[in-house]
Parts: sequence; structure tokens; C-alpha cells
Amino acid sequence: MRLGNRARCLAFVFAGYLCCHAWAGSEQPPAVGFGSDAWTIVPGGRVVEHLGRESLAGSAYLEGVEFADGVIEVDIAMDGRRCFPGILFRAESPADDEIIYLRPHRPTNYSHALQYTPSFRGLTGWQLYSGPGFTANTAIPLNQWVHLKVEVKGTRARVFFGDMDNPALYIDELQRGNSKGFIGVTGPPDGRVFFSNFRFSTGNDLDFGPQPIRAITPGDLGGWEISQVIAPVLISRDVSPFAQDLGEITWRPVTADARGLVDIARFLDRPPSLPGCVVARTTISAAAPERRKLLFGYSDEISIFLNGRLLFRGDSTFTVRDSEFIGVIGLNDAVVLDLAKGDNQLVFVVTESFGGWGFMARSEGLHDDPVVLAAGVAKKWELKEGLAMPESAAWDPKREVFYVSNMNPGGAPGVDGGYIMRIDPSGTVLDEKWVTGLRQPTGVAVDGDRLYVVERTGVVVIDLERGEIVDRRIVETDGGYLNDLAVDSNGTVFISDSARGVIYRSTPGGTEAWSSDAAHAGANGLLVQDGALLVVTMGSESLITMDLESRKVEKIVSLRPFGGDGITAVGADAFLVSDYHGQLLRVTLGGDRRVLIDTREAGISLTDFAFASGRSLALVPTLRGNSLLAFDLGGVIANEGPR
Repeated sequence: MRLGNRARCLAFVFAGYLCCHAWAGSEQPPAVGFGSDAWTIVPGGRVVEHLGRESLAGSAYLEGVEFADGVIEVDIAMDGRRCFPGILFRAESPADDEIIYLRPHRPTNYSHALQYTPSFRGLTGWQLYSGPGFTANTAIPLNQWVHLKVEVKGTRARVFFGDMDNPALYIDELQRGNSKGFIGVTGPPDGRVFFSNFRFSTGNDLDFGPQPIRAITPGDLGGWEISQVIAPVLISRDVSPFAQDLGEITWRPVTADARGLVDIARFLDRPPSLPGCVVARTTISAAAPERRKLLFGYSDEISIFLNGRLLFRGDSTFTVRDSEFIGVIGLNDAVVLDLAKGDNQLVFVVTESFGGWGFMARSEGLHDDPVVLAAGVAKKWELKEGLAMPESAAWDPKREVFYVSNMNPGGAPGVDGGYIMRIDPSGTVLDEKWVTGLRQPTGVAVDGDRLYVVERTGVVVIDLERGEIVDRRIVETDGGYLNDLAVDSNGTVFISDSARGVIYRSTPGGTEAWSSDAAHAGANGLLVQDGALLVVTMGSESLITMDLESRKVEKIVSLRPFGGDGITAVGADAFLVSDYHGQLLRVTLGGDRRVLIDTREAGISLTDFAFASGRSLALVPTLRGNSLLAFDLGGVIANEGPR
């Protein structure tokens, strides 16, 4: 239920005042009394006096607030009866929000006394989000005011409870991503819980330190297809769905998150009446018949079929095993897969009753290949012929080809033996030595009908229609090492000098040392976007941005420990960054760092890559590996949901 137009307008005006006002001379923003018209109080809730304060019994929202980063605080008084009071934030609708809540009815040694969980499409999936980063143990005093504070920045949050100086719960990854929305409190209206002294402030000046890099767990099964919701009375969970008459099944591709979890509520509306079933399927390929161990977790019920044969049926519903059983998800069960040669179909039938529905699966021994890929990433092809230390690649969307620089340092003495190769997206070499006579070329960039190439002594400009060098600009580096380049909308070329940490600016009229700021020591990969130059540094191991007018430097993301190389944009605030040690990361302006490809164990470098966004295809040179690797990132980029 919502307030009328007048009250809604008051809420927006009041929230706007709170968001914009500078709290000069005050350590805290003023409290927002629950008697204020700014609040939308859920029916049944009421404002009363409790323990000497004006208080709220029930749930209420500040709908006029657009909260992204900042601090939310409230005092809570609980009498110990079963309930789940807490703070909600970044609510995009009454059905989609982030929630921090308490279980005052649980003993002090209970590891889920404090919990964070997201809500998708009206389903609060608390059973799916458990353990480090989601739940914590804390003592909950009763019948007194206790302070609850939540600090939020980007994709992280930390929760303080009572008089704690250190967080009771640290959240590395908010599951709804770097979002924003209204805020509020949630609790029962019957006197078990009261709220008072609610305060909030906005701003992104909180210091959380570097975002942890999310590594890849080998064996996670991340690429699935799921059906529409099916009523359980229409499906036998002891027989393969494909041996039943279920009518037409509509399949939707989905990708597991960084933990390997598929939260079905991210993709489908909750069942109109519980319970509800979903069929999920994936393919496991085997070069020869073999046995593998499948670890899995689920909520609430599951049936597992391999090539049509039932392997497992389990029930993990809340309290089904005993009165204390809560049914949280984890890789707690296992079966053996007898795989046939070729493709094998793995099918899960998942049933939801309460607390969120989802599943996760990991196949032990699945990745014998030392190249480890995140869920949603697939290797497409590899090229090893015709290459001579490929260092950099660029995508030409107009002609739909890749250009690859080959350093070829072993050519004849005194001969400029480097060259550019042209390749189509399928891996077919169109021209092995399309343009020759280059001086150990590294970075390449396409701008309209021109290809710009970094040489040891400067920059070469190639006409893409004719395949001819039309300009050669000498850059005096005084012993530096020119590495990568980027071109702005005016045709100005920026060039990184990795040895001296200098960035040069070049036009047809001349070249100058544009910046030598210590912040870009070891400058390598460059990208121009929205009036700024983004720089991947090897010295400070960071991604920084420089305003093209003022040259002001701002650090965006720490990449440590990391040997940054190439960079490309995959959205307004997300980038792919390569690591010559052997990683390809997706990073965001909010600080998220997720490994998509890891070749370190295989001893393969990943240098300056190209990304064909319309095809979700990344082409990565390996330099001393003398090969090109192509990866489909569609399961991460194209189908990427909240993170």
C-alpha cells in the first residue's frame, strides 16, 4: 500500500533535503522521526512510545530517497519472540531490494543470527545466501535499544551491531550489484520489535580498501538453460522430464554467479502458488567414457537425471529433516556421473517451497585443461600457425576482422620484420602478412579507416582500405619503451611508455610528452572513453582515469597483484583488463574484480587483446606462447544479471 499524492510529494521533498544538505558541524545527520510524513508506513504498522522514545512497530519506507552509497542507522528493541527485523536498502521496488536482518529468537551461538540477503521478484532467497559474506553470529540483547548500522559502497557493505568497533558482518559482494533505490525498515507490527532513531546519509567517501579479486573455481557448471515454471502436479519428479508430456517447454539460457549458484528468482517470477518446479539442463562433454564426481547443492527439492536416468532425488525443505533444519544451500551432496563418450545431458528438476530456490554444481576432474574458465566463458578456437610473437590485437567492426601485431624480433639484422596479420572471427587467416616492414610492433587501435600501430620508434598509420602505411611518426623516448595506444574522437593518439611512465600525445602536427605523473608509472593499456583516458599501470598495478582537459588523475580500481596489459570497455562502467601473467578480468568502476580466464597454471601470457562486442568474442595474443586464443564471453557479458 502507498500513501496518497500529497504524502508522496512530501516524501520526495524531505528526502531531497536529506540527500543534499551538508551536515556542517554535526557528526551525524538528524534522525528521521517515524511520525514524519516522509515515511510510508505499511498497513498494520503504527507509531507509538516504547522505552521512552517515539518508535515504530511494523515496516516503513522512505520511498522518496534514492540511496546508492552511504550509511543507514537505526535503534532496535526486541523482546525475543520469533521474527526477522532489519534494514532494507537500494530497493528498486517493494519486490526487489537488499536486506540486513536479525533473528532475535536464536541463541547467541547461532551462526545465522545476523544475515544479508537479496530479494528478487518478491522472493527473499535467504536459504541461498549463507556463510561468509552473508551470515554471522552475534549476541542480541533483548528489551533494550540496540544500534544497527549498515555502511554501503559500490558492491560491498559492512554491518555494525551494538557497541562493536569492528563489523559484525562484512559483505564482499552485494548480489543486486551497484544499484540504487529507496530505504526503510522491516519488522512485525505486533509489538515484538520497535524501531527508533533512524538516520541516513549518502556519499561515496567510505573506505573499504581494494575489492578482493574473485578467482575461478575449476569445475563449476555455470552455463545452463531453465524452463518456465511448471506446477508440480503436472510433472513426475521420478521420471525424466523429456519422457513426459509437459507441453511446450520454453528454454532460457542463464549463467551461474561467481559462487556457481543459479538463483532462479533472478530470471523467473516466483510461482503464482507454491510449490513450483523448474527444469534446468546443461551438457557435459567427455572425450572417452569416464566417471566423474558431481558435487551439488539445492533448495528446496531436486531430482537429478543423467542421459535420462534418475541419479538422485532429495528434499532440503525448511524443517523437513528436523525442527532445527533450515535448508541452506551448499555443495553438501555428491553423486557419481558415468559419462559416455561425447555429449551427456545433465538435468535438474528443482522445486521451491520456501526461502528461495536455486542450485549449484561442480564436477571434480572436469577441467584437466590447465586453462581455467569462469562460468559463462567458453574457448572457441586457437591459432598457432603464421605467428611470430603476437603482442596486440584490435577489432574492426566495419570490416568485421581482427588485426594482430607480430613483433618478430628474430628477423634478419637491420630488417624491420614485424607485421600485421588479418583474421576473421572464425579464426581463418585472411592475410598472414597483410602489412610488413614494421619495427617490432606492439599496441594496435582502429579508428574509422585507419589502423594505428606502436613501433619501437613511434607510431605507424595504416590505411585500412588500401592496406598501406600512410604515415610514420617518430617519438623521441630517451630510452623508453613505447607499448600501447588509444585514439580519441578527434584523431589524437595517446601512447604509453611503460619504461619511463610517460604518456605521449600525437597529432599529424607533432608529438609531445603529455603527462609524466607518478600515478601512471609503468603505463601500459590505454582507452579513451567519455572525455577521459583510462590507463592500466604495471607500476601501481591500478586502473586510473585522466581527464583529457585538466589531466587530473583518479584511481578507479586496484589491480594488485596483477600485471596489467590491455583494456577495453564492455559497458558504461565495466571493462575487460588482461594480465600478462595469465588472467583476463572484468572490472567495474565500483571496484568489482572478477577473473574470467586464468592461464597461469598453463604458463600462458595474456597480452593486449581485442573484443568484438557484437559477437561477445575476445581474441587474446599470448606473445611468447606464439598463439592466439579466442573466447566467447557471451555468458558473462550478454546475459549478465545483477552481481
